[in-house]
Amino acid sequence: MARKGNATDQSLISETAVTLPLDGYSWSLHYRSDTAPSTTGFKQPLNIAVGAGGSDERTTFTWNHTNINFVPSVTHFDGLFAKAKFTTSLLADTDYVIGGRYDGVNIECFLNGVSEDTDPTSDFTSGANATFNLLVDHQGSSWDNGEISHFVFYNVILSDAEMLMLGKRVSPILVRPQSILAYWRIDGNLSPEPIAIGTAGGLTVTGATKVDSQRIFMPSKQIIQFPSAAAGPDFMPASYSQSMVRF
Repeated sequence: MARKGNATDQSLISETAVTLPLDGYSWSLHYRSDTAPSTTGFKQPLNIAVGAGGSDERTTFTWNHTNINFVPSVTHFDGLFAKAKFTTSLLADTDYVIGGRYDGVNIECFLNGVSEDTDPTSDFTSGANATFNLLVDHQGSSWDNGEISHFVFYNVILSDAEMLMLGKRVSPILVRPQSILAYWRIDGNLSPEPIAIGTAGGLTVTGATKVDSQRIFMPSKQIIQFPSAAAGPDFMPASYSQSMVRF
C-alpha cells in the first residue's frame, strides 16, 4: 500500500531529526503522480531539510520547480541548486522508482534503478537536524498530489548494482540493510506511519490517504531461493543470496 496527497494540505513528516552523513548517501522511493510535469506550479514529493528551519541545505526530488525549468530532478541546495535532471519524459499515472545518490562530489538521479544524470555540488556543511518531508516542501507551503511508498535513506554510497536492485522493486531489507539510516514502508494502515529500520521515528500523517502501491520483492520463507554462486534474477548481483516473494 501507499499514501496519496491532495496538493493542498496533506503530507508525511518524520518525527525525529537525524544526522545526515557528510561524505555520501543514497535514497530510493516509489512514486506515482496524478499529473505530468508542467510549466506551472511547484511540486516536491521529497524534501530532506537540514539545519534550522531546513533553509540551510536540503536534498530533494522535484516534479515541478521554476529554478530548474520545471524538469523533474534530484537536487542538492546549499545556496545554489545542483540539479541532476531526468532525461526520460516522466508521465502521469505511471509507477516509478526514483533514486538519488551523492558521492561527495556529484548529485545523481536514478529512474527505475538506472542513472539518468549527474551534477557537481559541494559537501554538506551542517549534517545534523535533518527532517524528512514527503508530499510537502520544507516550508510547508507547497504540496504534492502523488502517491508515495517504500522510502529508504542510506548513510552510504550504494553501488550501481544496488541502486538497480532498488529500482527493480527489491525490498530495502534485502539491500545493505545494515547501512539504512531510515526506511518507511508507508502501508497506509497506521498513523503515524511506523519506521521499519532506523532512528528517525514514525512519519506524522496529515490527511494523506491509503491507496494501492507498486509491487515489491519482500523477504519470505524460501519461496524463491538461489545460492550465492548461482545466478539469481538478472538485477541481483551473484553475491546476494536471499529468499524472496513478490507482493
